Amino acid sequence: MTVGEMYRFLRDATLSDSGEREAVSIARYVMESVMGLDPVALVTRSAEEVPNATLSRLREIAIRLSHGEPVQYILGEAWFHGLKLHVSPGVLIPRPETSQLVDLITDMTDGQADLDIIDLGTGSGAIAVALARSLRFPHITAVDISETAIETARKNASDLGTEIDIVKGDMLDTSSLPNGPWHIVVSNPPYIAPDEAKTMERRVLDYEPGLALFAPEGDPLCFYRAVAAYAHSTLQAGGILAFEINPDYAAGLEKMLRQTGFSDVQTQRDFCGRLRFSFSRR
Repeated sequence: MTVGEMYRFLRDATLSDSGEREAVSIARYVMESVMGLDPVALVTRSAEEVPNATLSRLREIAIRLSHGEPVQYILGEAWFHGLKLHVSPGVLIPRPETSQLVDLITDMTDGQADLDIIDLGTGSGAIAVALARSLRFPHITAVDISETAIETARKNASDLGTEIDIVKGDMLDTSSLPNGPWHIVVSNPPYIAPDEAKTMERRVLDYEPGLALFAPEGDPLCFYRAVAAYAHSTLQAGGILAFEINPDYAAGLEKMLRQTGFSDVQTQRDFCGRLRFSFSRR
């Protein structure tokens, strides 16, 4: 099989779960990750034969893609904020909008150094590692309840040369969390209502951890309320509480934050125009 034929094989394997544009992107990503071929090389070397050992690997990937498995889990990697992170089915695949949250926090700090930051529900460590690489000499603690997430975050912090204190803790049991004080508390907690599952893609439902996706039935602000109470008692005066949010509950979240005692409560839109981020001050 030639390079061009394998590329088309991978693209077609993905079409059942993706549109044409995404299928092309995934096929290119796989060919570059496995064979080191960028889009230009895919064209200039399209008539070359794929080596047998590589051919076997790519066929296996195509089969897994056809079953709806996310390419990030298949390859064990995901790009986030310009960084290649290790990911596995035990952690959420980092999203582009979460990278935007990192940018917004970086802009808000205005070049300050030595900030004390805690990332609650760190998962792969994406937010913590990206902030460690973006800010000036921050002191970052990352917390998760999942042992798999903790191991993954530690690997990413080590691989990317960042010093992050990664500990086990439960957002719903604030006694298990470090005491602070913090300049910034950031969290991208589970925020999808269970009844939204019927509209979600199978590759998310079948493969990504429900623990990191879904809020409790009937209480979509459960994690936000717990984190807000914790942040209000551990943030320094003027400190920032930053959330990624479900747009459907933005108004309720704003109300809850004001009732908890936060000021300068703001909700900002992501690059798709959806209400996605919440910022407030202690």
